Amino acid sequence: MFDTPTDDELEQVRQFTGTPEQLIELVRELWSPEDFVTITKIPESKAVAVRFVTGGWSGNEEIIGTLKRTFLRMFWRSSTSGGAHEFHVPAAMWEAPLDIRFPAPKCPHCHREI
Repeated sequence: MFDTPTDDELEQVRQFTGTPEQLIELVRELWSPEDFVTITKIPESKAVAVRFVTGGWSGNEEIIGTLKRTFLRMFWRSSTSGGAHEFHVPAAMWEAPLDIRFPAPKCPHCHREI
């Protein structure tokens, strides 16, 4: 059975600073099953494609929601029904440290994070 990510693990993803490669490795350790995360170098576009498939598991859905609040959201390429999410990171940035964080959106009525 898969372990649901803890609040501390999700916060570690949310507050992550480092390279895109390091962030993906951190997420891969939390993802279940781990092989639902694929990394492919695309020479013709000079990018690294990262594909996450949630498989409908709520733990992975929580992780992808958190991941979209990190700098990786700048590299979002597509999301499809069935839980596939793809990001394309420029190859030149794959190993470059980034420290960009985005605030969580808040409900306009109750002001809680959504």
